[in-house]
Amino acid sequence: MYIYIYIPMLISKINFQIPQKILNMSYAPVPRSKAGYLWGSSNAQVQVEFFHDVQCPFSRKFFNTLYPLISKPAPEDNKFAITISCGVLFGHNQAFETTRGAIHAAKGTTEGFIEALHSISENFDSLKNDACANKTRLDVQKLVAGILAKQTGESEEEFIAQTFDKDDTYAEAKVMFRNMILKGMFGTPSVQINGVPVQKIGSAMSLDEIKACFKEVEDMAGPAKFL
Repeated sequence: MYIYIYIPMLISKINFQIPQKILNMSYAPVPRSKAGYLWGSSNAQVQVEFFHDVQCPFSRKFFNTLYPLISKPAPEDNKFAITISCGVLFGHNQAFETTRGAIHAAKGTTEGFIEALHSISENFDSLKNDACANKTRLDVQKLVAGILAKQTGESEEEFIAQTFDKDDTYAEAKVMFRNMILKGMFGTPSVQINGVPVQKIGSAMSLDEIKACFKEVEDMAGPAKFL
């Protein structure tokens, strides 16, 4: 259950001043910048948003279940689309740097982002939270470069310089993380369909079970051709 507090009404009952900057945060908008990578069409009847954490084992399992579907191009007449967005769960200190690596490896494409996440998943044992607990930020950057540099055709040194010494990957990862928080998604994997959180979709489901959930929404929208 969510509890909403209307801040301007609250401060009328207390005897100290809250800076205007804080008041403005009570109306913080969802970011307008790109927040994730879209598989399928933005005009599809069913818009699915999958919130992923690269260090979460349950999120990894869900991604691996989806991978046989999203590793192929979406049919032009497909009735659902999936936006993949990464966040950072509490305590997953190196997920942000790993996500930056995936963003650079993607080169602005959904296909590239999916393949980068797949490579990260394949090397999960070396990137998971326990394995990275005592690693420095630079250690993780080197580890991520060793996994993803082949995808970009760069040396590991070039990958590090192009990924972690520039602001663009930081800014994009930050937008995805902020989008996840502002939409109230505090665990992974989390799924929204047409802007509504769907709790029954989770890592224990098969691909057919996940697709059946999408199909339910499609049927509500009218006749649809399904994969």
